[in-house]
Amino acid sequence: MYSGRPLGRLIDTIYFTHSHHSRFLQLADVIIFLANRYDQPDGFSQKWHEQEGLKIWKYLIQETDVKIQRWP
Repeated sequence: MYSGRPLGRLIDTIYFTHSHHSRFLQLADVIIFLANRYDQPDGFSQKWHEQEGLKIWKYLIQETDVKIQRWP
């Protein structure tokens, strides 16, 4: 960030790769996003999309065996 060069256009190759694994990688990406966004002790706004995302995250935690490793 401080000594690097600016990034131009980024292309996520997962969505353009012809592979039967790409859907699992996309699903893992969504779960990581939800964990980073909603597995926090602080509150969230009352916006509809925030509440729906929180509902999805709570459902995943309760109905699956999601394990999260926190690195120091």
